[in-house]
Amino acid sequence: MCGIVAIFQIKQQTQELRTKALKMSQKLRHRGPDWSGIYVGGSAILAHERLSIVDPQSGGHPLYSPDKKQVLAVNGEIYNHRDIRARYNGKYNFQTGSDCEVIYYIETYDVTTVRASTPMYLLARVIKSMGIKMVLNGEGADEVFGGYLYFHKAPDAKAFHEETVRKLGKLYLYDCLRANKSLSAWKAHG
Repeated sequence: MCGIVAIFQIKQQTQELRTKALKMSQKLRHRGPDWSGIYVGGSAILAHERLSIVDPQSGGHPLYSPDKKQVLAVNGEIYNHRDIRARYNGKYNFQTGSDCEVIYYIETYDVTTVRASTPMYLLARVIKSMGIKMVLNGEGADEVFGGYLYFHKAPDAKAFHEETVRKLGKLYLYDCLRANKSLSAWKAHG
């Protein structure tokens, strides 16, 4: 397991902050003894201690987008990274063989979304292989059909309806990105 240190919202970059980040990162070196990398930008520092399991030769971190505007330090565990890599073959010039580089295609670095996307992506693959088209999944289906346990404990039908409508009205606030990206990757939506 890799170790990551990040300092954000830096007002003024100094050598002392870089040294502090490196000292903090050294305390995590036992988690990732194979590679140490650091990014020092205008308002952030990312330090990464890597345990080299996937692509030990060229998978060093932090990773950079092709235009160098996005920087990524992450603990991978993207188990289907070879499938994603094959899907983008010719469309993207991968810089490493690292599983972490495919996070670029989920279009977010949010930890919850990335972690949730992997099993949903694999489930979508199984659904597609069975010839099933998804119309609604958990990201909205519970709100439409009242699938949450507390809906079943509503005092009456009117309260049930009001809560369902309220949840649907706020659906745009929920993290549906992972479902959309994961299921559309296999064209599993109907």
